[in-house]
Amino acid sequence: MEAEVVLEFAGHLTRLSGLHPRAAEVLEYVDAAELAAVLEERPGADSALDAEACAELRTLWTTFARNRRASRGYVPQPLDGSLVLLRAAEGPPGQEEDLGWRGLARSGVEVYEVPGDHFSLVAMPHVEHLAARLRALLTRARSGASLQKAG
Repeated sequence: MEAEVVLEFAGHLTRLSGLHPRAAEVLEYVDAAELAAVLEERPGADSALDAEACAELRTLWTTFARNRRASRGYVPQPLDGSLVLLRAAEGPPGQEEDLGWRGLARSGVEVYEVPGDHFSLVAMPHVEHLAARLRALLTRARSGASLQKAG
């Protein structure tokens, strides 16, 4: 298990500690090498830690590893249509407004900014804004309205 990937996972988990407090708490007691041992289920690696928290940690690791592989292998293709991008307001500086999607969506990109960053937009209180935007977009889609910024 690569140390840099384990550290990346730990960083993500730290940012999601509000959603997974028991698993995130394990990070307070282990370094990167010990975390790798827990994730790999080496005998005795988690003996002094909460078993349920370690199990949750391993489940989150599996999801993280799968998502990481998928995102690194994904090659976006042109879309013969339009798309809606819900962009985190607190994203890294210097990014294009549409994060590069405009060149792929032949009928345009509709960009909405939602409060928070990549992690916090799915947690309170930002998730309420995200949910409201999604509801409005779904209502519009059900009505058959075409792509246009609705405010």
